[in-house]
Amino acid sequence: MHLAWSRIRDSLWFVPSVAVVVGTMLAIVTVRVPTPEDAGEFARVWLFGGGAAGARSMLSAIASSLITVTGVVFSVTIVALQLASSQFTPRVLGSFVADRVNQGVLGVFIGTFTYTLLVLRTIRSEAEDRELFVPHVAVAIALLLLLVSIAALIIYINHSARSIQASVILHRETRRTLGRVEVLFPQRVGHPARDASADARGAVPHAGVSDFVLASQSGYLQALHADALWKLEKEHRAGPITIRVEIAVGAFVFPGKRLATVWPADAVDARLERA
Repeated sequence: MHLAWSRIRDSLWFVPSVAVVVGTMLAIVTVRVPTPEDAGEFARVWLFGGGAAGARSMLSAIASSLITVTGVVFSVTIVALQLASSQFTPRVLGSFVADRVNQGVLGVFIGTFTYTLLVLRTIRSEAEDRELFVPHVAVAIALLLLLVSIAALIIYINHSARSIQASVILHRETRRTLGRVEVLFPQRVGHPARDASADARGAVPHAGVSDFVLASQSGYLQALHADALWKLEKEHRAGPITIRVEIAVGAFVFPGKRLATVWPADAVDARLERA
């Protein structure tokens, strides 16, 4: 569950999806707000005072410019990041996707675009079979969101320029790696080897024939639940067993590659392989 939430949280679609929902709800609410008749001079200046044609033109310009800027800016940034990843580390692209500033800016752009389109479709010109309808308050909020999007664009450009610097990349990846180590290994698990000078990977834990647990699919080993394995060793039906993990966290595994060695051999069953 934690791994699934981490993948959702560190994706580029989650925050924009939330922004689309927020923009939709905001459009539904603001188009119902009537234009204040007795508004003060300040409100009359900042509220949209044009007709249906002017509102359509303004909202169309906002929507088209936002979606164009979003596509161009993120495309150019990904190209720059690909060049940076070839010089430093492929983790640069992963950090870009998981970066909260990048997710937030994309959410602002997509949310504003969604809001603008939904407000645009509610504008009606006066005709024989319908009344004139211009949501002045909603159009004014669209202009406000445009200013927020411009500020977000400036923040994004500055943040992206800094994020591909060598010192920033090293600092960020060091911080993420140390944080991951603290999550995966919060405390000592199990007992130390009796002979510290022996090679832990080459020493036989105890007499008997061993068996192997093999990978059923390919992928990176992202986490190791050491407490669960330690508990499984103690509570296994075959009695006390020994499990030696053969690959390190972060390594890539092919189908059929040895994941762990287990003593005794008859301890390997379906439950242990799933664990």
